[in-house]
Amino acid sequence: MAITVKNAAERIRDIVIRTYLFSSWPPSLIDKLLEGAELRRYADGEIAIPYRSPSPHFAVAASGNFIVQRPRVDGGVMIIDYLMAGQATSYLAVLDGMPAAFETVASGASEMVLIARASLLAALALDPVRYRDIVLMLCRKLRIEYENTFMRTANSVRCQLARVILYWARGQVQTPKGLRIPVGISQENMAAVLGKSRPTINKEIGALIADGVLARSYRQIQVLDLQALIAIVERENPGTLQLNEAIFGKPAGVLMTSD
Repeated sequence: MAITVKNAAERIRDIVIRTYLFSSWPPSLIDKLLEGAELRRYADGEIAIPYRSPSPHFAVAASGNFIVQRPRVDGGVMIIDYLMAGQATSYLAVLDGMPAAFETVASGASEMVLIARASLLAALALDPVRYRDIVLMLCRKLRIEYENTFMRTANSVRCQLARVILYWARGQVQTPKGLRIPVGISQENMAAVLGKSRPTINKEIGALIADGVLARSYRQIQVLDLQALIAIVERENPGTLQLNEAIFGKPAGVLMTSD
């Protein structure tokens, strides 16, 4: 069972104001937004947002990772994304009132801020101009999905793999030993993200390791040669990473991983 963290008002406020969507909202609107907000802690594999169920919350990842996925008829899943701190989910269900299109599941011990739909709508009613922030968030996400659609239909498996690793690595600081993406993901789940077989993903990861681009540890990937990974994408999609930099660029104090 998910645990509601008590006396978490300051933590909730901190994660919300560092989320890109809400970072420019005035304190009075943040106060309205956080009326009734909760911080919940989930165990590995616990469902935070059920599939096809109405969602009364706008949810923001606070710590750990969450998998956004949808079950397939063969018993497997299609993984849409791994959420990191500051990324939102359940926004469609909150905005249009329809059931959730995907389920959101904790990957390891993780926490999520749940903002009541009524509080979000009340804040927007006080300052309707803030609907523009919602629209811009949806535009950013739609651009990413357009890129993902092209990637999955037109790019090689190696290019697809490079792009999702670069996506997960955004905001991480490179060290002399490279950088480690903060998403713990199995090769089986990576195959589910890209819609490929596990042997296909294993082969490509093995090739990138042999080339000195990646290193592998338990459920984690270490990027040893960031420029080589970027070059793989640029060969097939010249200039697209510049667009990604614009989409994922954040002001100082805002979580680089947020929406």
